[in-house]
Amino acid sequence: MKTVEGVEISGYGNEELALDLEAYCVISPVARTHLKAAGQAGAKIEMQREGKVCHAEVKVVKISRDACLDQATGLTSMTYLTESVLFELQNAINAERYGKLRREALGGTISVLQYGLGFATLEFESTAKIAAILKEVKAAGRPISPWGSKQLSGNALGAQHFANGPHDPKGPSEQQLSSKLFYAYHGIRAHGAKCATRPSCDREDQEEHHGQVLVVTA
Repeated sequence: MKTVEGVEISGYGNEELALDLEAYCVISPVARTHLKAAGQAGAKIEMQREGKVCHAEVKVVKISRDACLDQATGLTSMTYLTESVLFELQNAINAERYGKLRREALGGTISVLQYGLGFATLEFESTAKIAAILKEVKAAGRPISPWGSKQLSGNALGAQHFANGPHDPKGPSEQQLSSKLFYAYHGIRAHGAKCATRPSCDREDQEEHHGQVLVVTA
């Protein structure tokens, strides 16, 4: 196990990731502050040997080398992997805010679409954080991955564009929903509400997207 700025890193490949994170801390003050904040929040990183894993489970960032492949070579891109870890660490820092959002949605104090917007807002914080780090990394002459370049572009468009624009215009149909609808949809699937799409609806909790309306019922 390795530790960088208070963040414990365990599992397969932890030494290489630790070296990369230490290098980022040297060239990016934002990265150093970010890792310190993650350590203070109790965030940890677990490297997975198998599968394609890249997400934060509450305060534990789980990631595998196979989740961060270079499209040209098919091999693991440590640049991509390290950037992804820094992104997911912000999600780990925000774990309590994500939890509060879920509790409010389940308790009925916010609508499903308010949940989706809140989730998109928190996700954009992670985009903004990695973008701030990558600006310093790029200025120092260190390469960034195509995924990192995409985060820089997304951050430049702003939080409102992220929430209202297609989550992934090249992805499967559900990912072509606006980000706030995409997260609302997955919140519904995860927490047991009912979801359907149809051409028109006069419910308050609805939004048109590519000729469809997301309809939610408790």
